[in-house]
Amino acid sequence: TKPFHFDIVRSRVQTHLELRTAYRELARINQGLLDERRLIERVLANTRESEQFDRRSLTTYVAPKETSMGDILLAAFRPDGTQHVMLGDFTGHGLTAAIGGPLVADLFYARTARNDSMEMIVEETNAKLFRTLPEGLFMAAIFLEIPPDRRRVTLWNCGMREAYLFRDGRCQEKLPSTHFPRGLMQVSEPLGVEFEVRTDDKLYLYSDGLVEELDAEKRMFGAERLLQWLQKIARGEETLDCLTDALARFRPKGEPQGDDMFMVEVRL
Repeated sequence: TKPFHFDIVRSRVQTHLELRTAYRELARINQGLLDERRLIERVLANTRESEQFDRRSLTTYVAPKETSMGDILLAAFRPDGTQHVMLGDFTGHGLTAAIGGPLVADLFYARTARNDSMEMIVEETNAKLFRTLPEGLFMAAIFLEIPPDRRRVTLWNCGMREAYLFRDGRCQEKLPSTHFPRGLMQVSEPLGVEFEVRTDDKLYLYSDGLVEELDAEKRMFGAERLLQWLQKIARGEETLDCLTDALARFRPKGEPQGDDMFMVEVRL
């Protein structure tokens, strides 16, 4: 028989104890990080749900990938009655994408309350994000300025998917990107696209996570399929919430959604 080596046993027991201690320490650190993440998420959620947000004339569809969102919606009326709306989509998702939200929200609401033009907000948002955010993190966004008579709209599409103007249940106009995303580069692009609208027209703005959702064959949900649903929504046959079921049926069963999703209906 082989001799029994107490030194080997003692060494293995010591290694086991050290591993258990290391696992406990890792668990403690991980729990601390989770607690910090939840705290940051609460702060960011409070920022998104600002009391300054004015949802008049807006209907929204929101489906975050995680608790924290990289998509952000801001809306308020200037003292002179002009409505400002901004839908933004930061690169990535989760906490990394959400950190830029408070920067934009503070500027947007402060400037709107001061009766500043959306043109100024578009320019200053770009300058602030370019100065503040690290390279590779920026925000695609659509900005709207709607005067009190609501007979025209000025729109800045800064790297977002095309917006849709619906009239009498049909897509009247597609409004593609004409400006760089905010914070991507130091550039001046003050002029927006101005167009006339009629009472009961509807504008639809959305983040790209919605149309880029994939099915089992890796095909995207796509703009054409979205337009078919928007026709039903614009005619009052469906509500924006119908997109939840449509997307759930589209993606493979049991698969999580690929990105944050946000859609806004603006009634004119």
